[in-house]
Amino acid sequence: MTSREETAALKNLTDLLASDLSKVENEEIAAGIREAEMLFARSPQWSGRLVAEMKRRGVSWSELAKMTDVPQSTLGRRARDYT
Repeated sequence: MTSREETAALKNLTDLLASDLSKVENEEIAAGIREAEMLFARSPQWSGRLVAEMKRRGVSWSELAKMTDVPQSTLGRRARDYT
């Protein structure tokens, strides 16, 4: 999924969730589920890149955990491939 496709999927999902779901066709809801799953699968990569950047800037693990409300162990796993 390209960045442009990810942006479109996020917008579609946001619009879908803001709508009255009782009036939405099953196919559109199914498409929303697919988009949500694709985006969720990418989120560890996105956060990993961001965590790695914060570490390069000298932010400590404890400080980063406080800033993000994410456990240090999770932050470390996310950043592992990007440091």
